Amino acid sequence: MARHRTPAFLSAVRLTYLEYSEHTVYTVSRGAGVDSMSTRVERWLRDEIVAFGETQRAGPSEALRRVAEEWWALQRFPALEYRDGVAGRRAALRQGPDVWEVVMVWKDYAPDRTAFHAHFAGQIPTEHLEDALAYFARFPEEIEAQLEENRRIASRLLAGARRR
Repeated sequence: MARHRTPAFLSAVRLTYLEYSEHTVYTVSRGAGVDSMSTRVERWLRDEIVAFGETQRAGPSEALRRVAEEWWALQRFPALEYRDGVAGRRAALRQGPDVWEVVMVWKDYAPDRTAFHAHFAGQIPTEHLEDALAYFARFPEEIEAQLEENRRIASRLLAGARRR
């Protein structure tokens, strides 16, 4: 028979954790717009998901959600990859800038796609730029948060330079 327990550090996301001899089942119940799912995974995969979550400061449920979203994005937007860095994990063009950087330039040109594509001509293929914009359309909150962080840092650096 399975033991039922909810680890204290996961109680905030209302995660139910059921331990089985071979598999682990995670059930997630979250707010509006997010559906619940349960799955069984091999122990090695559970351990990898938990380890990934620890690097992202997330519990198993959030880590599994992120892994699923990243898998989906990599299938849908083949020009993208994910990178880890001091600013956290972020979507980027393969051998190119982060998605938020592409979007920052796009906002200067919008809605003129021709001028936007010309800005990167010879450096980044048009299809890759379109993948970045499509990613932004699907995950606007993520990209807007990165843009806001960039504005915040730029503002602090500019204020520091003015004091000199």
